[in-house]
Amino acid sequence: PPDRLCKRGASVRIAIFTNTYWPTVNGVAISIANLRRGLRALGHEPYVFAPAPAGHDISRDDPDVIRYPAVPAPVQADYHLAVPYSGAVSRTLRDIQFDLVHTHHPMWVGSWAQWYARWNRLPLVTTIHTQYEIYSKLIPLPGALIEAYLRAQVSSYCNKCHLVTTPARSARERLLAIGVTT
Repeated sequence: PPDRLCKRGASVRIAIFTNTYWPTVNGVAISIANLRRGLRALGHEPYVFAPAPAGHDISRDDPDVIRYPAVPAPVQADYHLAVPYSGAVSRTLRDIQFDLVHTHHPMWVGSWAQWYARWNRLPLVTTIHTQYEIYSKLIPLPGALIEAYLRAQVSSYCNKCHLVTTPARSARERLLAIGVTT
């Protein structure tokens, strides 16, 4: 990591990438809101890059919440598929020198953020909140095939990160069981 991340009391600019955030209410959105609040209280500068669900008024967002377009997911869930490109996202990533990238999903936006971190030689942290295999039933393909793909994707993604965190010990144990070593 850059030297300034190691200096006690240094303010760190963090790009937080997520596939879900307010106004959607779920565990990931709540965790990110709490993380953002805690980082700000410590004097850091977190920026949240999140989807703008249909009908969301982005003018009501704080300036450090940057939205990209999203479309409703083609499944029965309150979830949107992010399109992680927009003028606002590009300008922010170009104009602000981030120190760290923190993702909250190993797919979609997470993969794009992983590329951004590597391209800019930034440390990459991810938090795995979800056991993605439980969503395999939402995809109209053989469940065992989808589950195997998701386990491989999550393991590969995590092992390319500098640090992996989880909200619970059981999530950590699941990651270790599928081959995550980071």
